[in-house]
Amino acid sequence: MASVGSSLARAARGGFVCLLALSALGGCKSSDPEGASKGGSASEGTISSLGAGANALGEYAGGLKGVKIIMKANGTDGSFNPPATGYTGTDSAAGEGYPVTRIFTSGGNLVASNSDPTQWPDSIKWLTSFEVGISGSANTNATDADCARFATSEPEDTTNAMCDWDGNVSTPAMPCGAPIGMYRVSETNCNAAGAGTGGQTDPIFIRFGLNRATTRLGTAENLLVIVEYAASSYWPAPADPTFCYNTALGIFDPTHTNCSDMSWQLFLKHSAGDSVIPFLTLIPPSFGHRDGAGNHGGSGVSTKQLFIPIAGDPALTLVQLSRIRSKTTATNCPDNSPLCFGTLYYSVTILRI
Repeated sequence: MASVGSSLARAARGGFVCLLALSALGGCKSSDPEGASKGGSASEGTISSLGAGANALGEYAGGLKGVKIIMKANGTDGSFNPPATGYTGTDSAAGEGYPVTRIFTSGGNLVASNSDPTQWPDSIKWLTSFEVGISGSANTNATDADCARFATSEPEDTTNAMCDWDGNVSTPAMPCGAPIGMYRVSETNCNAAGAGTGGQTDPIFIRFGLNRATTRLGTAENLLVIVEYAASSYWPAPADPTFCYNTALGIFDPTHTNCSDMSWQLFLKHSAGDSVIPFLTLIPPSFGHRDGAGNHGGSGVSTKQLFIPIAGDPALTLVQLSRIRSKTTATNCPDNSPLCFGTLYYSVTILRI
């Protein structure tokens, strides 16, 4: 009990108090996430003044207090380079991901432009990696190349991705693809994809690594992760919440096949090979669904803030957001239609608090 109490105390000291300060005062004495958002050099958003005691205890480390990953592959203002011609996906059996190349401040200013983390500036070396899963023949658990990838092709992702929501050829079809370059998951093309468990070999995921040395991340620091995304389901959520109850396990399970068309969950891990229970569920809910009667569907862009309490466990080094499963055959959703049935990610911002 003493160790649990001390862990909670560290988490509260490093995260909850700081979170209150962020809400009430617009910032924390120990860090300045907004400083990074004001643009300029990689030194912005760093600790400017701390008592000698706090530094000596390693509660707060220097460096940039926030980074932003723009989930787009275009070689310029996106964080990823487009995959090479003939690329066949990430190797899920080996736990491989497609790496980030460009990292920005939370305000959108470039701070790193190399896929090799050892070449990143010291100010962001508290981050050790950021990668995504891409489907294809090399990804043995998600072999359809159009399941999870960057939207890079014309006309597959634009002209051909038109949804006839009501199945009536006399009514107009509407665009339901993805903007060119954005990371998207089209569930119509993921029916054969394996289920995710939060494990190293999950086929479709977003994950990043952390350097927990106290010179990189202080013992009192936590994370606030801001995910900007669109999630579109085929069917609406059930009106009866008991459909989300897993009677076999005796738990409320939002990933249950009677509860949601698709699901994504977040996992906090000590290492890539860890098997852990999910920390939280990102999807459901979805923010839109197909409405055949009204002949419309899709989803608007939404933002979710995820508080990640790493201060209580200094061995946590990996944050992984995994697609768990989908259950629906979407008959009126064409190939490459994430805004009919699927997910579209715009950005992931990671703030130290």
